[in-house]
Formats: sequence, C-alpha cells, structure tokens
Amino acid sequence: MLAPLDPIRVVMIDDHAIVRHGLQAVLELEPDIMVAGQASNPTEALAVVADVNPDIVLLDLKLGASKPDEGFKVCREIVAANSTARVIIFTAFLNRQLLLEAIKLGASGYVQKEVDAEDLLKIVRAVHAGEVGFDNQAVSLLVGSVGSGAEDGTASLSERETEIVRLVAQGLTNVEIAKQCFLSESTVKYHLRRINHNLGVTHRAEMVFVATRLGLISD
Repeated sequence: MLAPLDPIRVVMIDDHAIVRHGLQAVLELEPDIMVAGQASNPTEALAVVADVNPDIVLLDLKLGASKPDEGFKVCREIVAANSTARVIIFTAFLNRQLLLEAIKLGASGYVQKEVDAEDLLKIVRAVHAGEVGFDNQAVSLLVGSVGSGAEDGTASLSERETEIVRLVAQGLTNVEIAKQCFLSESTVKYHLRRINHNLGVTHRAEMVFVATRLGLISD
C-alpha cells in the first residue's frame, strides 16, 4: 500500500529523551507518519511548533516542573497560535480534573504513556482526521458517572443526541456512529450540528467536555 503524498507530521514534546526516542522509533515505522520535530521544554516546544507547523503535537504535561501541569500552558499557547496543529496529551498522569482541563484548553486527545503502540497510532490518525482521541481509561472517565447534573439548566440533548455524544467520546467516527445507531452518515452529521448548536461548541473534544460538565453523559 502506497503512503499518502502528505504524511502526518508529528512533533513530540517530552522532557525525557528516552521517551522521545521510543516514540520516534514507533512512529517512523509507519509510512503515513513523519516525525517533524521534538522538544524537551516549553520554550523549545513553542519554537519547534512555530517552525515546522505540524499536524499533531504529542505533549507531555510534566516538562521538568514539580507539578504535572506545565504542559497545559504549552497546550494553551499552541492552540491559540496555531489553528492547524492538533494537540494530544501524552502523559503518565490521568484523573478527571486533568482530563477535563486538557479538553477545555483545546486538546483533541488524551493518552497515557502505557498505551499500546497500535492504539497510539490509531489515536494519532483519528485526531488528524478530525476525530477525538482518548485511551480506554480516559474514555471511562468521560462517559462514567458525572455527579450533579447541568450547571445552568439551559442546555439539553435528546436521548439520541446523548447517545451520539457518548460514542464521540469513545472515539468513533461518523461512519462508525452511523452503523452502530442504524442511521445514515448524513443523519449523524445533522445530529452533530444540533448538538454543537445546543451546547455552544465548535469541535468534538469541546462537545464532550461541555456535555460531561453539564451532566449530560452518565451511566
């Protein structure tokens, strides 16, 4: 199978060289993915992203800081400065607060470093295609019990729309959602437009974040 003319260009940001080298070894085995750059700290990260304009940024949260949140500042600046680069948080840390903060800041994915290589590649490709990309544990946090209900009571989704948001949170594409819900792809797109309008959002990760915060996704 021939590789695409334009491979997915990835920048890796992690303060551990061994992690970057390991990622590079995995990514460069794929004909449709190219490592375009890497960085070990926030200053280098922003410079590399601005220089190479990647499609995907794999970003660790802890970049030499004492708390696992240094990467949030980098994520915010990348999203604000670059409309094409999509950020996937790639970290050893996972809890609901970190996950929701990452999505709030514009990250399109959240993956723990223990993820299987095949799953990581799937997530990179999914995020590049405009989907969201979460590993299984992140998905469990997103679609699990969320406690108190809507914050303002103004946003609501139908049962079908809530089902579709849950499937989006699991990383399913429009085609996969259509098959699972026995709908046409155009109908799924219609529901997604309604969901975005009702929640006041513009992209899939933000949709999942807002729906979760409003208590619209629960077991």
